[in-house]
Amino acid sequence: MTIRILIADDHEIIRSGIRHTLEDDKEVEIVAEACDGEDAIRKTQELRPDLIIMDLSMPLLDGLSAAGWIKRNFPCTLIIMFSMHRFQPLIDAAKGLGLNGFVTKGEDGPALLKAVDAVTHHQSYFPDIPSPSPC
Repeated sequence: MTIRILIADDHEIIRSGIRHTLEDDKEVEIVAEACDGEDAIRKTQELRPDLIIMDLSMPLLDGLSAAGWIKRNFPCTLIIMFSMHRFQPLIDAAKGLGLNGFVTKGEDGPALLKAVDAVTHHQSYFPDIPSPSPC
């Protein structure tokens, strides 16, 4: 079974890097790229991808807002939030919207591959962030 993926990030070099990371997987097909949240919604409506790898910080409509809209209207679409921010409140917000995973841009390619594998096998993929020390 081929997993149809939409990559949504406002930086072309990041989209290219994600594409490069996933291109050797024969079970993956990159169906489109989006450069902002509104573009991601349009392409989701048009192409109905199985999975979206979505940047958190994008122009016109941020990733969380776009992902929330997509989850409400296309609840079976899997979404992995991809962000340079690694803060528990953002991860909790992604979980609260029903997203399937969260990967930080500082992680290596295998982390993204693990996230894609996990969510396409009906598991969630969220980082463990240690609680700050009380002192």
